[in-house]
Amino acid sequence: MPNRRSTWNQAGLWLLAGLCLAQCGCLLALAGAGVAAGAYAYNKGQLTMVVRGDFANTWHATREALCDLGMPIVDERRRHLGGTIEARTSGRDRIVVALKAISDVHAGSTFLTEVRIRVGVMGHKEISERIAEQLRARLAMRTSPTALPLVESPLAVPALPHDPSGSYLPPTEVLPEGTPIPPPP
Repeated sequence: MPNRRSTWNQAGLWLLAGLCLAQCGCLLALAGAGVAAGAYAYNKGQLTMVVRGDFANTWHATREALCDLGMPIVDERRRHLGGTIEARTSGRDRIVVALKAISDVHAGSTFLTEVRIRVGVMGHKEISERIAEQLRARLAMRTSPTALPLVESPLAVPALPHDPSGSYLPPTEVLPEGTPIPPPP
């Protein structure tokens, strides 16, 4: 006859194993729901979402989203298929966006990237949600069929205007009315 203590230990182990399996299923369900419906999870001050897009496009879309919202980027640490971008709010709160490629190929050659957003030490749900929405909008613009060609360099310079002959055209200036036009150089 097994003693009472070992029965409780076995029951505890089975319960722990069941909880672990249940959490794995929830994580997979969250990933699937996040991709399908644009859902996210906000837990303990951190917003976590899975977006449809490869790591490089998601990285650049995140940078663009932060700039769109007036949140200057102060540090970037990019590794092969992961990295963090640190920015600041207007109130000088620290924003850390961590990105990690989840899959190279998933369901019909679709790439997935996990994005985690934390604002400040304790988190700020509204600002995190605003960043997430702007990131989704930027990512949609980058991956739409009519989007401009993607640039992989984080220090990319916008294309300069030029005429059909291939020579450079300088940017045009708008002078106040009545100002004499200076002679060309």
